[in-house]
Amino acid sequence: MEAKTGERPKELDECEPPIGALHIWQWFWELNGTRTSNGFGANPIQYSEIVAWARLHGIRPKGLEIELIRALDGLYLGVAREE
Repeated sequence: MEAKTGERPKELDECEPPIGALHIWQWFWELNGTRTSNGFGANPIQYSEIVAWARLHGIRPKGLEIELIRALDGLYLGVAREE
């Protein structure tokens, strides 16, 4: 959001991802770059994009890791819609 709007949401300064989940945060931002748009805004990151990304990088994400990426994606889209 900061790169898109030029403003850093205060929520980003209030917490850091747990060290054990830092890779999820990094994966989410890599996948965010694959996001498509429908003309009205950003589309959710598709499972097919997660599968393709993971295959490309030789990663086998666990179910919980995929759920966390999807949860972050939902939060991201919610904030994007508010703006």
